[in-house]
Amino acid sequence: MTITTTITNNSRTVCEGTGVEPDFRILDAAGTLVFECRPAMVEALAGGTPWSPGQSYSGECQWSQMVGNSPAPAGTYTAQVQWESVPGLAAMSKSFTIS
Repeated sequence: MTITTTITNNSRTVCEGTGVEPDFRILDAAGTLVFECRPAMVEALAGGTPWSPGQSYSGECQWSQMVGNSPAPAGTYTAQVQWESVPGLAAMSKSFTIS
């Protein structure tokens, strides 16, 4: 299973910072963390500017649908993504079912 997220600077100004990093989590129906992935941080460009107006960054993780050493049981799960180093941005989530 591939989890992908994209963040875009929809403002008209340059966003300042040191970089951005997506943090992916899969939670089971009880809210228990069953998987976490943090791909490499997208480093800021020279001068500490991570992205210009209209510019996007994407992150991706692969989940083998394993919980520990066992296949994930059938049920409802939630994929969450939080972009670290992006002040004020809440986690985004999407529920899905494994049958």
